[in-house]
This record gives sequence, C-alpha cells and structure tokens, in this order.
Amino acid sequence: MSEEQKTPIEEAAVDYTKHYRKYYEELAGVRMKEVTKLAKEDQFTIDIFDEESGEWTSKPFKYREIPTKKWMELEELRSRYTDLEKVAATKLLAAKESNTYDYAQQLNKLLSELYQKSAKYFLNMEEHEFDNSKWTQVKSIIDACNHRTIFTLPN
Repeated sequence: MSEEQKTPIEEAAVDYTKHYRKYYEELAGVRMKEVTKLAKEDQFTIDIFDEESGEWTSKPFKYREIPTKKWMELEELRSRYTDLEKVAATKLLAAKESNTYDYAQQLNKLLSELYQKSAKYFLNMEEHEFDNSKWTQVKSIIDACNHRTIFTLPN
C-alpha cells in the first residue's frame, strides 16, 4: 500500500474525527450564543442547594464591574492554568512510563479557584453559595461576565 492510501480502519478514524470535530464546533457555536446572550443581562438567578433541607432554592445575583486589580488577579489564574496545561501536555507526551505528577488535579484546583473568585468578584457570591450552586448555571453566567468585561458591553 502506498503512503497516500489508507486502510479501512484509518478511513473510519478520519471520518470519526471529522464527525466529532464538526459536532464540537457546532456545540461551541451554540455555547457562544448562550454566553453572548447572558452577557447582556444584569440580573441572574442561580439555584443553590441547601444541604440541611435537601432542596434547591433560586437566588438572584447582580453583575458587578470589577476593579482592574481583581481582573488582573483572574487573568493571572487563567495564565497559570494555560501554562500548566501546556507543561502537562508536553510532559505527558514525552513520558515513556506512568507519570506520577498529577497535572489533572492541579489543573482542576486552578480552574476551581478561578471560577470561585470570579463568582465572588462579579456576583458577590459567597464561597458556600458557589460550592452549592448548579455548576452548569454558574459556569455559563461567569463565562458571560468575563465575556462582558472583555468586550466592554454596556452596564
């Protein structure tokens, strides 16, 4: 077989990759529309789980502009996350044996800190509220607050 010809398995893998690439691109487009729509809002309702009652309650939060110092603190966390992600990828690709350095745990810790501080700064959300919020709601809203700040949408 020449280098240009692919086996049926290789062809299927290429089709599979194209299919999922397209799917994730479409999903990212839908997500971006949601974030852009939320970025125009001033008020958000987030469900908070009450561990004592076992019930979800809806709580309103208001978008707040943040000072440059706090924005720069969030940017530093984003940079550390990105840098660690690059280091982890490089190290894991180069490793020939099992790597005991837990990059995923460090990345998760940084991402959690970034979102928790973002919730505190943008929404005045307390840590226990963040910890007990619906992740899908709070993540989209925080992403919208970041989007609003980056693209300086009106307050």
